[in-house]
Amino acid sequence: MHATGSLSSIFCLLCWHLLVYTEFDVQAVSLEETPIDTVTVVGRDAQLNCSFRNLGSETPTWKIEENTRPVKVTSNFTILRPGYSLIGEASIGGYQEYHLLMMNVPLDFGGTYTCTLLGPPGLQHSADAELKVLENGPICGINPGPAVVSDENESVFSCHINGDLLGDLVWFKNGKEILRGNSSSLEYSTTLQKGDNGAVYNCQYENRDIPSDLWPQLTCVDDIIVDVQYPATVAVTNKTIGPVLEGDKVFALCQITEDGNPEVLHDFYWLGPDGRRANDGLLLIDNATRRDNGTYICVAENKYYDNSTGRGNVSYDVIVHYVPLVRIEDSSYGKVIEGDVYLASCIVDANPEADIVWSDPYDDIVNNSQTLVITNSAISDAGTYTCHANNTYFNGQIGYGNSSIFVVVQFLAHFTKS
Repeated sequence: MHATGSLSSIFCLLCWHLLVYTEFDVQAVSLEETPIDTVTVVGRDAQLNCSFRNLGSETPTWKIEENTRPVKVTSNFTILRPGYSLIGEASIGGYQEYHLLMMNVPLDFGGTYTCTLLGPPGLQHSADAELKVLENGPICGINPGPAVVSDENESVFSCHINGDLLGDLVWFKNGKEILRGNSSSLEYSTTLQKGDNGAVYNCQYENRDIPSDLWPQLTCVDDIIVDVQYPATVAVTNKTIGPVLEGDKVFALCQITEDGNPEVLHDFYWLGPDGRRANDGLLLIDNATRRDNGTYICVAENKYYDNSTGRGNVSYDVIVHYVPLVRIEDSSYGKVIEGDVYLASCIVDANPEADIVWSDPYDDIVNNSQTLVITNSAISDAGTYTCHANNTYFNGQIGYGNSSIFVVVQFLAHFTKS
């Protein structure tokens, strides 16, 4: 059996001939999927598909006929499997596929291809397809690259054609057009959000010399699938609510409500106002003191592609109400010369803020400010001065503290004549 007679009637640049060596029911054989016109770019791959139904009970073997081709079968012109084998197995309905893959296609591979099934004498099934090979196709890139970016950073997608542009370049996102231009270079700038993670971008070359139904085949070799990296979302899901008193217990449970990309593996911790770190999601203070007062931050860290750190965080305020701690400061250590001004400051550490009053040696209130002022000091001003501080806790209780200083008025001796 040979195909010389049938090939002479097909005027084609390049011919793809298939022979089958098995028994089959001639009346039942049908060509189910015919090769379609295809376009590719020099150096890329091209594939033509041909499918038959009801070939018989056995899986056939196909070969390229050795004596009829102007193009040699070389390493650049191969079938998907070694030995030009059938691709796939027969389905229940007897459906068989034959795929012709051409790799690293050169310019002179363009032309007409024919898929032929030769049966008994006088019977054959065949179909043609046109392969167009262009010298230039779109080339895509992303900056920063690779297609991994941190959340809310600007990215620039670039697409260009080497050589003359015969039409438009069009950027698509998830199959939807987002930007079009008629220059040989087209850039699309955008700020990627975490919702863009996994989005597919590609640039299409709408060459006016190519039928429009083939334009989707003229895209960049690979899709750009963006990997948007972002921090985790954390929340305090269970906590002590409101202020506490010294000695009370405080707790706060921090959890990751939405993992980051990449996921958080180990760095999940609480950071206290004094820099203390607790490597756990549970903040627990058994015996709260005034030193524990402040803002605590729950942090979940993940590492980005460039070794920078993503940080998801949430804050929690620990409010401890405590008794005023009072001390007095002056620059003269409680001493003043008669006639001079004496100053003393009352320094109070309290939460909530305390009210302050000063009392004199006679237990009279002399002022209600932080600073004690004695002008034109006299001997009668000497004695003990006390700073009183009181505050009101969240539960209505009163906190009280005080501190005293003895003021000495120094004077010159007075002499009288007898």
